[in-house]
Amino acid sequence: MTHPVTARLAPNTPDFEEATMADHKGLDEFPDILTAAHVAEMLGMNLDYVRKMSRQGKIPAHKMPGGRAFRYFKDEVVEWLRGLPAHETEVEEQASSG
Repeated sequence: MTHPVTARLAPNTPDFEEATMADHKGLDEFPDILTAAHVAEMLGMNLDYVRKMSRQGKIPAHKMPGGRAFRYFKDEVVEWLRGLPAHETEVEEQASSG
């Protein structure tokens, strides 16, 4: 779904960037301990996918003993994101091409 404001603006212009950034919280506006919903919003991801990645151990997550819900330290999530490559490595490209 296209945002009503950005639909009227040309991409890669200052007005477009300003309109899209106004819809997003700054990193400082999130608490230090996050829920899966916070992480999904912060990273612009689907909530169910964040939970799936958490169960698979692909994103740094913590559970209290006997608890079902995941909790995340904001600093750990940011560091995890910084550690992700922007592009596939040569080995990954070769593996995916068969």
